[in-house]
Amino acid sequence: MSVVIPVHNAMPYLEKTIDSVLAQTIGTDRIEIIAVDDGSTDGSGDFLDKLAHHHGDLITVVHQAASGGPGHPRNVALDYFATGEYVFFLDADDHLGPEALERLVASARRNGSDVVLGKVVGVDRSAPQSMFRRNEDAADLYTSRIYWSIAAWKLFRTDHLRRHGIRFPAGVKRAEDQPFTFHAYLRARNISIVADYDCLYLVRRDDGGNVTSATGEDFLQRTAILWEMLVHMVELLHEHVPPGPGRDHLMYRHWETEGISLLRFIAMIDDPEARTEWWQRTTELLHRHLTAGSLAKLHPHNQPILLAAAATEFTEIEGHYRGAADHGRVKELTVIDGALHERYLAIADRGTPTTFLLDKPSRMSTTVTGIARRNGRLHISGTTGFARHRVLGLHPRMVAIARETGTTLTKPAEYDPDTQHFNIEIDPIEDFHDLVQDDVFDLYVEFELPGQTLQQALRVPNPADLSRRRTMLTRYRLRTSVSVHQYLTNPRKRVALEVRKTKSTHNLVRHAKRAIRRRLHRPT
Repeated sequence: MSVVIPVHNAMPYLEKTIDSVLAQTIGTDRIEIIAVDDGSTDGSGDFLDKLAHHHGDLITVVHQAASGGPGHPRNVALDYFATGEYVFFLDADDHLGPEALERLVASARRNGSDVVLGKVVGVDRSAPQSMFRRNEDAADLYTSRIYWSIAAWKLFRTDHLRRHGIRFPAGVKRAEDQPFTFHAYLRARNISIVADYDCLYLVRRDDGGNVTSATGEDFLQRTAILWEMLVHMVELLHEHVPPGPGRDHLMYRHWETEGISLLRFIAMIDDPEARTEWWQRTTELLHRHLTAGSLAKLHPHNQPILLAAAATEFTEIEGHYRGAADHGRVKELTVIDGALHERYLAIADRGTPTTFLLDKPSRMSTTVTGIARRNGRLHISGTTGFARHRVLGLHPRMVAIARETGTTLTKPAEYDPDTQHFNIEIDPIEDFHDLVQDDVFDLYVEFELPGQTLQQALRVPNPADLSRRRTMLTRYRLRTSVSVHQYLTNPRKRVALEVRKTKSTHNLVRHAKRAIRRRLHRPT
């Protein structure tokens, strides 16, 4: 079999990549490595030449001028040098598990497969997982999740690619493997999945130079790149797949990924004219290709975003992604019939669905902005809530949990859903008079939602911003006094209370003397 590796400035990752191929349990007598040096300037080409000299016919090295992407080097290897029954496209910064090729080839031969997907694992980066839940001898393109993996790192039957003229498109620098894999999937007699072994390790490069990474572009440039990818793929689907559930299943993958990302990039463009132009182009694309079947498959968070774009309600989307103050919060969380729902505001009167059932809201965020002592009580203020959500009918509460005894104290918090600002008042005597022993309490904010409780520690990101970082507060009652020492834990800067309770017959006298001193020194 043939292992094709496009190489452009891949040192030092290239060494581990090549070593992982040479260590394959299938045996080097059944492998040929075709490395295409695409204009490297970091010594990758010299390294490959030395390997080829040492290993003889096992490694073929091709040198060419930089083409700007991995597609052309892969085509060169496939057209002129690959002689194996199968071909695996391996990026120069990734590496294989030792048994990867043996297992992939065995699956292809056992099942007569033209394409075999092997489980991938991310190394300091994300990797697709949904299609690798179990081994599959024959995965259906139109019902399974294999279309969510359309990168080129797979095993392909070489004759399958050549017979159908499947090649990487020329002149495409980003995601050139999407149309390649699409055609390979569409024409395959059978597609299999090896999910019980880690076949490929996708490595995040320290320099951000992965072939698939977009580095340095601003949002306008990213928009143009993603637009080209999205338009090309949805038009391919429109041309080659008949209308119906099958096309909807494949199309929704692109709306869920590239489509949502495209809207986010457009919203972040600073130039209003350019942003408006891209909004108009996107609306036209949605009108041509977004079907009800694809829309229904989208995650509930993403359905209203595409609906807003189709309805030209761009303020909704800009507020969603930019978080600008003049847009306010674009979504509301509320409870309907005992279940959590999300309601989108800008399209509420457009005759489109605006309320969606939620499993859980977006990420919860809590920050303490002030700690003060007033009238013998401790006041902690800050913000808590969910990103871009206005919370209706859901009120947070404070939870104090003792480290030693596990004692739990809960108190309601004052809360403004529009600003997400909260205020917690702690009275040492009223809140801790039943304390059995001295203890340290960690403080949390908690939302009680239908079927779940979301809790987050009270944390001070920048203690220097607080006017008072350490507070000792003591209140007296006959025969009893309670002292609360507020401090921040290290290194996480979470708010904690050290609570001490003492019994004394002198408390009342001490309290009276302190009150008299305060009155004597009070200015008239």
